[in-house]
Amino acid sequence: MSVNICNMLYIHNVAEVAEFWKAAGFVELKRQGEGQELTVVVAPSADSNARLQLWDIDFIRKVSPEVAESKPSLLFTVENLEAWHEKISKLAKTISAINEVPFKNFNFADPDGNYYAFAESELPS
Repeated sequence: MSVNICNMLYIHNVAEVAEFWKAAGFVELKRQGEGQELTVVVAPSADSNARLQLWDIDFIRKVSPEVAESKPSLLFTVENLEAWHEKISKLAKTISAINEVPFKNFNFADPDGNYYAFAESELPS
C-alpha cells in the first residue's frame, strides 16, 4: 500500500508561489479552480511522495477558518545540498548560509514569506 504526503500551505498568492517552486525544479502535478479557489499541487518530481498543495489563505479562512492560520515547519532532505542552496539563492530574497549545526542545512523564505529548510539526506527517514 502506497502513502503520499501532501502538506497544504495557505498563502496569499498561489500562482506566484507555484512559479517559485517550479523555478526551483519542482513539477506541477495538478491545478484546478481559479481566483480565490485556485489550488496547485507541486512536488520535487512526478513520482515523489512529498507534495505541497497551495491554497489561497482568504479562501481557507472562509471554508475552514480553524486551520487557516496554521504554519507548518517543512524540512526537505536532499542530496547535493550545495546545488540546492545555489539554485534557491537565485530565487529567494531571504536565504541563510549553509549551517553545520545541528546538521548540514539551510533555510529560506518563499515569495509569500513562508520559511522552509533543506538538509543533507543523511537524516533518518
